[in-house]
Amino acid sequence: MPSPNEREYGGFFRARGDEDVPQTVILVPITARFMRVLSAADFAVDFNAANPTDPQFFIHSETTPATNYGYLSHDATEFIINSNAGGTRIAGGPLGVADDVSIELGTDDDSVLRHRTATLAANTALTDVLIGTPVSAATPANSLLISNVTADGDIAFFVVSAAGANSEEYIRLDASARALIINEASVDLDFRIESNGLVNAFVIDAGNDSVNFGSAGDVAVFMTVTPGARSSAPNLGVGHAVDINTSTFTDSNTAASGTATGSNYVAIAAPTIAATNTSVTHTDTATVYINAAPIAGTNMTFTTSYALWADAGITRLDGGIRINTTSANAHISEATSGTGTVTHYIGNQTINTTSDKRVKNNITPWNGSALDWVSKAPVLKEFNYNLVGGGSQTEGYGPNARGKYLGFIAQESIDWAPWAINAGAGKSCVKCINGEPCDEHALWHVEYQHLVPPLVQAVKELRAEVDYLRSR
Repeated sequence: MPSPNEREYGGFFRARGDEDVPQTVILVPITARFMRVLSAADFAVDFNAANPTDPQFFIHSETTPATNYGYLSHDATEFIINSNAGGTRIAGGPLGVADDVSIELGTDDDSVLRHRTATLAANTALTDVLIGTPVSAATPANSLLISNVTADGDIAFFVVSAAGANSEEYIRLDASARALIINEASVDLDFRIESNGLVNAFVIDAGNDSVNFGSAGDVAVFMTVTPGARSSAPNLGVGHAVDINTSTFTDSNTAASGTATGSNYVAIAAPTIAATNTSVTHTDTATVYINAAPIAGTNMTFTTSYALWADAGITRLDGGIRINTTSANAHISEATSGTGTVTHYIGNQTINTTSDKRVKNNITPWNGSALDWVSKAPVLKEFNYNLVGGGSQTEGYGPNARGKYLGFIAQESIDWAPWAINAGAGKSCVKCINGEPCDEHALWHVEYQHLVPPLVQAVKELRAEVDYLRSR
């Protein structure tokens, strides 16, 4: 077959390059390297196209074929599919890409998807996918790799909002910040992780700015933990709802032989509680609140139940402690609080007060008669206590479990031994003086330890009189 006129010939031709395997080819003249498919009615259309460097195959639309077309070509580097007007769409069937072939997006192939059939070792480069010295874990065979190889290039995921009007960002892999960010655009987008047994194992409620474990959350609470019903072997050292395991904290900052102010494994800072309206009062507030000790459920009996248990180590309470009351008079601390004190029990024994010289002043000898003072004592009474709260008065550790008491009545004793009567702010209250119910002041107390010194002095005076009588 003769050689075609390369400047004019266009059409099918039997190629002679390989005599053993003759091939039929389509030739285009080098003066117009085009092949076009178009309607016969458009044969006279002037496409006004410059002669390209490489052959191009065009398919034109019926409407405005001069501008609405797509073409195929190869520029000696890449095979090109292009559409001059509109996009490129695969109308049916799957789009298949062979194993270990990259789908590269962008003019400079900045973003890449590849299905890799072989295992990829950790920290191993992969041409056009993982560049430089990658920081990566080992990837098993038949894995999908998604990569952006542009410096500081992000990968972001968007969906259209429920209203169908606006695209909203859900997830962003921010290369410049080296962060995986969910809902960086700060829209009302909830995030939920479901476990095998919990629909709401972990929920971030974006609209209410709350974090929730085990439940959909509470509008007024920043974080909630709702373990739900659970079943496991009991273990005193393991928390069924929340368990913080032991670990080692290493101080890497303090110099050798130096001293740090301290360290904490779990720290809770003091919160600030404010109000929108003016002059708001909260009766009780707490940084940490425990509702009660565990409650025995079905088929369960507790020998002892505690709301709080420190199994070992010293418990330090710098701010003091109040037991079963809000009264400052019941405050146990190293500093003075309230206007008086109340009796506290360790087991069934009361706590004594200090008599150290360093906490006393204006010390002078007493010149009175202790025997005269004793003779003016009020009538000793026999009685039972009727204390409010604390359970049974006569059983267990109740105040009357040991039987009746002998003692003085505070109101009857205040004129006789005012230093031993702790009346607090109720000292001038008519109701308190008369022993009537009073909601404004604390109960009065006889601090019997303060009666001991004058009683000792009375014994000394009595001994002196006995010695005098014996000497006559």
